[in-house]
Amino acid sequence: MSLFPAATAKAAVETKHTRAHFSVHELAQLWKLSPALITSLFVEEPGVILVDSPRSRSPIISIPESVAARVYQRLLVPRRANLSDDFDVFLAHNSHDKAIIEQIAKSLRRRRLNVWFDSWSLPPGRVFQEEIERVLPRVRTVAIFVGHHGLGRWERLEMRAAISNFVACGRAVIPVLLPGILDPLHLPLFLREFSHVRFESPDDRAALRQLAWGITAAVAVRAKKSSACK
Repeated sequence: MSLFPAATAKAAVETKHTRAHFSVHELAQLWKLSPALITSLFVEEPGVILVDSPRSRSPIISIPESVAARVYQRLLVPRRANLSDDFDVFLAHNSHDKAIIEQIAKSLRRRRLNVWFDSWSLPPGRVFQEEIERVLPRVRTVAIFVGHHGLGRWERLEMRAAISNFVACGRAVIPVLLPGILDPLHLPLFLREFSHVRFESPDDRAALRQLAWGITAAVAVRAKKSSACK
């Protein structure tokens, strides 16, 4: 059963409006949802335009048609998170940073991204090393987190494998600086070659949007490429 009636789906995804953007209230009417729910769906979505309003403390959200179509299709075909081996992102981290990584992982999962996070994704009875060897070649993106504790022992090996996959198959690598790490020079030498994301706090929305954008862009690119590296 479709989440929205067929007529609404056509209007939402295939609309030929001369205007290229929707307001929250326009989409709420099209999709038969509350403005509050539409706002929650789009406020952190990459590609939306936030415009300051002199009449309100909250910015006005302007939603491009392409972004509306992307979110609608995502709602139509929800991901079966963590039931597939084709993960969108692998979160490589030092175990000392696990609490903040889990917070970021939950935010990514709320964006319907399929996240490999060891505390959730490592089944009981599995050997950690063997599971990493199985998953890393299949994951679309590797986010490598660097905090005050530096790279963990296993994280260094995961980083090297991720860079090798990037060289061989073009799989994305995203260095992520955790709160308190301001200088990219804290990154290992080869990681400095990649565009990084910096979190100023665990709930840094701008950084989360940027990280999600990097992951979703990598997923889209991988979908267009051949399966030679699978």
